[in-house]
Amino acid sequence: AMVGFGGAGPAHAANVARALGVTEVIVPPASGAASALGFLAAPLSFDSVRSLRVEFHEAFDADTINALLDGLEADGRRPLGAGGVAEADITVERHADMRLVGQMHDISVPLPLGRISATSLGAIREAFVTAYSARYTAVFDGARIEAVNFRVRCSGPVPTLALTGATG
Repeated sequence: AMVGFGGAGPAHAANVARALGVTEVIVPPASGAASALGFLAAPLSFDSVRSLRVEFHEAFDADTINALLDGLEADGRRPLGAGGVAEADITVERHADMRLVGQMHDISVPLPLGRISATSLGAIREAFVTAYSARYTAVFDGARIEAVNFRVRCSGPVPTLALTGATG
């Protein structure tokens, strides 16, 4: 069975089910509310991205990366603070869109928190190898890796919702 929910999900559910060969479609009452509920249940967050091509090797420019990450984090913290989120309640996630040097497609790789330096190379490489291997295959020894974009998400706490009496 397929469940049709979200904004316009039920309007298209029968045709999608037919195309997929699914013979039963379930449309719950107030199914459009699932989309709104997800919006309300998600934490307030801001995502920022900047492009900077950096090959990770012993002599990479860590100061430029740290300045960029600091700027992205400040860009995310500012509106959260203006929205009433306490500084201590902000969660920061940092990622880089990375690839093997010469490849066209990149993958999102988590970056360690704190200052990036030459001592971070092992952790960055390990995170890249884990993400790359999960999607493609093993990374060969001596492979050169690079980042093409840096991303920072700053999030507030997950809202607490009271759904009592929310039946339709």
